[in-house]
Amino acid sequence: MASQVPEGLSSHSWDKPSTFDAKSTVFDNESEPFLFIPSNLYSGDFVKYLWLAAGFTSAGIGIVAFFVPLIPSTVFLLMATYAFARSSERFHTWITTHPKFGPPIHNWTHGRLVHRATKKLATVSILIAMAIPALIGLPAWIPITTVIVLTAVIAYIWTRPEPETRN
Repeated sequence: MASQVPEGLSSHSWDKPSTFDAKSTVFDNESEPFLFIPSNLYSGDFVKYLWLAAGFTSAGIGIVAFFVPLIPSTVFLLMATYAFARSSERFHTWITTHPKFGPPIHNWTHGRLVHRATKKLATVSILIAMAIPALIGLPAWIPITTVIVLTAVIAYIWTRPEPETRN
């Protein structure tokens, strides 16, 4: 006896909702695709912990980048802020109000502002990064590509407005 499929719905097995029996790990639909992710793994606490892990990873890299030349710290701190906003109000507040990390995050999120000193430091770092491929003897297309891309990055940085300075 064939079951009738309501109008507008497909009779394909992948269109039918399936249920998962945790005790026997059996699907109610035998033709279910082999990759099954229970809905509780991509919602709720699991995703919150993924965002939290991404936030700590990004914050860690951003903090290390404060002390290591040629690694941009603000980008990683912005990623950490984004991840913490989705996982932990406590850590989001911590990173956005931190005396060292908070101001560049605030400037970027409230007007895409970049301080002149940051622009100068970024430009020097990028110029050093441009020279490295040529100095170590890589094929010509690599330094050329590096110069083109990083010149665009420098142009982007210098076209960002600067925050007003207080006298």
